[in-house]
Amino acid sequence: MPVIGVAGGIASGKTTVCKLFEKWGATVIDADIIGKQVVEKDPNLLSKLVERFGDDIINHRGILDRRRLGNIVFKDQSARTQLNDMIHPALLSELKKQIGEWLTRNPDTIIIIDAALLLDWDLGSLVDLIIVVKSTSKQRMERLVKHVGLTPEEAENRIFSQSHLDSKSEQADYIMTNNGHITELEHQAEEVWEKIMKNPKLNIQNSKLNIQNSKGLSNEKR
Repeated sequence: MPVIGVAGGIASGKTTVCKLFEKWGATVIDADIIGKQVVEKDPNLLSKLVERFGDDIINHRGILDRRRLGNIVFKDQSARTQLNDMIHPALLSELKKQIGEWLTRNPDTIIIIDAALLLDWDLGSLVDLIIVVKSTSKQRMERLVKHVGLTPEEAENRIFSQSHLDSKSEQADYIMTNNGHITELEHQAEEVWEKIMKNPKLNIQNSKLNIQNSKGLSNEKR
C-alpha cells in the first residue's frame, strides 16, 4: 500500500487533514511526535541540545521545553539549521523504521506521514504522493495565538521560519487551501481522498478504504 506525505506550515491545517484520512482508514505517522520521542529516548542527544542551546530549554522536570527551544531557533536560522542537523538523522531513521513496521503489520493500510518539513527532507524514495495544505499567514497567526497560546511575536517567528515552504509546494501532487471554515477543508480532503483511491499508480484494492464508506463518518462530524 502507498505511503503519502502531508506537508504544510505550522497551523496550516495539515494535521486536521491527516486526522480525516485516519478516520477514513489510513494509518498516520506523526513526525512531530517522533521528534519528541527520539530526544526522550536518547539522553546523549538531549545533553547535546543543552550544550548547544543552554540549560533554559529544560523544564523543572528535566524534560525538553520545546516552546523555549522554539523561541531560540525560530528567530535564528543558524540555530535552526544546527537543531535540524542534530535531530533529523535520528528522526528520519525512526520514521523509516515505523513505516516498515506498519507495512509488515498491515500491508493493506495507506500510510500518511504528517510532517511540516516533508519537502525539506530527502524522502522521495519513501513516499508515493505528496499533499500540501496551505493557508495564509494571517489565518495561521490567528490560530497560533488563539488556539495554541503563542504570543504574536512567537507566532510570527515560526511562520517566517517556514516561509520557504510555499515555493516548494510545486512538488505536491495535490494542494489544499485552508482559509475558510473547517467544512471547506473537509470537502477538499474528501475530494483528494477519492482521487487517491482511484489513482492507478497506487493500485489500491482494499474496499475498506473506499471513500464511499467514509463520507458518512465525515457527515457525522459536521
